Amino acid sequence: MKTLFRLNVQTAVKTALAAFAGVFLLVQGVAAQSLDAAEAGAMHIRAISVDVSGLRARGEGAFADAVKATVQAQAERIFASRMVRDAKGANVVIKVDSVEMTSFSHHLSRSRLSSNDTTKDYMEGAIVVSRAGRVLVNHPMLAAFGSNSSPGTADERLNVLSNYYVSWLKREVGL
Repeated sequence: MKTLFRLNVQTAVKTALAAFAGVFLLVQGVAAQSLDAAEAGAMHIRAISVDVSGLRARGEGAFADAVKATVQAQAERIFASRMVRDAKGANVVIKVDSVEMTSFSHHLSRSRLSSNDTTKDYMEGAIVVSRAGRVLVNHPMLAAFGSNSSPGTADERLNVLSNYYVSWLKREVGL
């Protein structure tokens, strides 16, 4: 019995180490990328699209549509100076895999109305920049924005979060 237990523990440890090594290699494979300064300065964008398939896979149909429209509008505005009508321009795909918009509470203290905000709105995904079938950048992103910094309605908060997410994506890859 002791031998069997030891073998199971050894097997479990080896399996855990192999899994850790696999995760480590996976993380190394998706290391953040950005364009070098010269390439970023000359980069023009032909098309921008938003991929919300991760949201749709979780059954977030109507919300996924709203996220796609809002992120697309923000991306077109934020990348406007880089847009060209040239087949040689790059394609940008902004992926949104998950969005969480949390709530926060206000409470009245003796002297003032204060916010007890320990929550954030989150958007997670990636930006993929490609040209001529070659991926130039595949950069993952998790953006968190304080809920009390956003306006009140869900649509307004989604707009602010989308702006924040796309702005950071642009900055992170050097565009």
